[in-house]
Amino acid sequence: MQFVIELQWQKKMARSPAFEDDIWKTYDWASGKYPTWTESYWKSISGRMFLQPSPASQHFTLAIGVIISLLSLPLTYWLQKKAEIIFVAKPGSEISGAHSNPAPVAL
Repeated sequence: MQFVIELQWQKKMARSPAFEDDIWKTYDWASGKYPTWTESYWKSISGRMFLQPSPASQHFTLAIGVIISLLSLPLTYWLQKKAEIIFVAKPGSEISGAHSNPAPVAL
């Protein structure tokens, strides 16, 4: 599916009235009558293009994501059930309880 986006835009001068030729020489800058500001100046004009993958590529990415998600659920459940057998502690090492907190350290 191809489509064209049509945009409307307007070009406006981003300039405070305080900088107009007939005002700025006699303007009282402390009065606050007109706001004054500055804007960035870009030396070059640039644009970015964001490419959209084909529908087949999008479907493939979605399918791989769903497959990985569905495979990870039983794998995580199995690892949780077999954790004591798979992850054996080294002899002589002491494992503290799962809910114990380490001693606080003074800073």
